[in-house]
Amino acid sequence: MVIGNAVLKLVKQYKFVGIIFSSVDYDIFSAHYAKKSSKARAVANTTFAAKASIGCLPPYEGIRMYMARIDPHLTFGHQTFDTSGCQADGCEVCLDVIKHNLQQLTDVQHEFLRRLLGLHSRSILAHLASTAYLDSLRLALDGEPGWISDICYVLRSLPTPVQFSPQNLTAETVAETISAIETACSQRLAVSLGTMASRLPLIKGR
Repeated sequence: MVIGNAVLKLVKQYKFVGIIFSSVDYDIFSAHYAKKSSKARAVANTTFAAKASIGCLPPYEGIRMYMARIDPHLTFGHQTFDTSGCQADGCEVCLDVIKHNLQQLTDVQHEFLRRLLGLHSRSILAHLASTAYLDSLRLALDGEPGWISDICYVLRSLPTPVQFSPQNLTAETVAETISAIETACSQRLAVSLGTMASRLPLIKGR
């Protein structure tokens, strides 16, 4: 087929506005799902590969990394414009009508959350994040080792100890603990710099 001087080629797949369309699959978006899940998994693996340089990735920071770098691949869309060229609200999306395609995306999400929380690759999916938290909290309240118990131990072991009790764990107490850690860090730095003032004249008084 020729339009003007351009010859239209018959292809199996074509990418338009960031979306891959396929003419040989049952679902025209199958290739797009596969591509996006592959990219998301690659980014997730790269994120955890940084462990050698930055140490373990805390859950809060891990979720922020997930939302910034991985979720955009799993919830892909693009801006739409009305007939006048002005940006319209919303985006064009693919409806998840093929279970296998959707499974590719959810698998990446579940793998990331399990790895972030240090759970087994076959751990139950229902209430994935909340279950891990509640189990760790129960262990801490029983005086047993666990994620929250480790946090308490590490905070008590800081040069300037910070007290943290799992018995009264709320959003407010977590915020207060974060503030206490920042204060303890500042105090530790001030003491360290004070003892080396003669060797650090350029930063004295900062």
